[in-house]
Parts: sequence; C-alpha cells; structure tokens
Amino acid sequence: MRLDKERCGLRMLTEIVINRSGVNYDDVLLACTCRNCNKLMLGGTLTAIPEDSSFRIIIKAPDGVPSTLKGTELLSVTCNCGASYNIIFYGPSYYNGAGIVAYTIIQLDGVEEGLSDALDYMRRREAEPADLDRWLVETLADEFNSAIKIVNEKGVTLVAEDWTESKYSTGWIEE
Repeated sequence: MRLDKERCGLRMLTEIVINRSGVNYDDVLLACTCRNCNKLMLGGTLTAIPEDSSFRIIIKAPDGVPSTLKGTELLSVTCNCGASYNIIFYGPSYYNGAGIVAYTIIQLDGVEEGLSDALDYMRRREAEPADLDRWLVETLADEFNSAIKIVNEKGVTLVAEDWTESKYSTGWIEE
C-alpha cells in the first residue's frame, strides 16, 4: 500500500476440501456462507473467469504430484447483514477418486474505510495520488499479492477431518 504498510481492510481466506468419494457440490456452499452471521448468501453476480487467467491454486498430493486447480468463477455477493464478499471458485478436480474443491473468500467490509483512511493520511501530508483510480487498483493489487505471498509461505492447515473428507484452510489473512 506504500504507506508504512498500514492495512487497507482486505481479508482473505482460502479453503480446500478433499472428499474421498468424489466431488460433493455441497462443499461449494461452504464458500457462500457469510462469515459474520453464518447464513447462506443466495444471489449475487457470478462471472466466468477466463481459462487463461492467473487465478489458480497448486496442490501437492501426498505422493508429491502437483495438481493445478484453475479459477472458474467469481461470485460478488452481499449478505443481508451487510457483509460484502468476492469469492473465487477453483476446480473441481479429481485425484485418485477423491474430489477436490477450493475457493478463496475475499471479505471487502473494511476495504472502503481502510482506503479512505489511507487517502486522508496522504492528503494531510500533501501526497495525494495524481490518478486516484490507478492508486486504488494498484493498492488493492499490492495487498492481494501480499496476502497470496503469505499463503505461499505458510501454506494451508488441516482444520477438519472425518472418514469422508478433509478440510484445509489458510485462516484469515488481513492486509
């Protein structure tokens, strides 16, 4: 963000669900559950992600073979409680009969306030960006890339497991 690394309010969470009996599309509904009020968010705007986009997750299987899940759809949704999200869906994919679904949830609730505070700070120091739109895009891209770097360094953690499936998560990353 180029402001002594003050946070802009972006929160990200990536989860991977591996179901031993194949892809269970109910797992995708986990992504559509509001993280504030735990209600299912129906509706929103669904956009197809182009095949050649850079949205992808690489998962290394226990035998060391990497599997790439490409981003397929982007859902922009606002819950009735007011929380706003962009959700990137990856896959699904299959590995030795197991189904793999993954998604990245980007919570946008604090972004507007965080960017507004940063802009006010810059204005007080008479360092307002010449092109505000470009600054907004670059700032969000920088914060998103910082969060992705954290995911790549720390990886994912097993958060739930039973006889049918395993769920891995990065936990919330705040930028």
